[in-house]
Amino acid sequence: MPTSLRHCACLLTRRGIPHHLDGDEMVVRVVFTTEHYRNPRGEALAIARIEVPDRGHRCRVSLERAFVCRGSIAEHCATGCRLAAETPLVKVEHDAMGDSLRLVVDTFVGDGRLTGRQLIGMVDAVVSAAEAWQPAFAPLGGDCRAAA
Repeated sequence: MPTSLRHCACLLTRRGIPHHLDGDEMVVRVVFTTEHYRNPRGEALAIARIEVPDRGHRCRVSLERAFVCRGSIAEHCATGCRLAAETPLVKVEHDAMGDSLRLVVDTFVGDGRLTGRQLIGMVDAVVSAAEAWQPAFAPLGGDCRAAA
């Protein structure tokens, strides 16, 4: 049986993690206070998005607009790809519409059920990557503290 957003929300509830299930956008959002990472508004917050594409056969956790591309998009993408190659599970995607990079962890669920440990690990991976990667993007103009 594929996984669902309700199942993901239940896993978060069981672990006592506050979240918001947005049925209109088909996403669960989890907000974290961060120590080093600053989002594009300059806030010490990371908003993880949980989605279940492919009719629930895959779970995707992402940090949209994790780093805004100022200057050379190629340099931002190269930096993101280098960091992703050194970081298990996390990949980086360029969002041309938002001129930014998103951090992503995808897990194939197939006909099984996603576990709480898997989901928390995925969320932790993208938030930890944002925290650790922030300094690498600062010289490229990706230090989001200056963003408005």
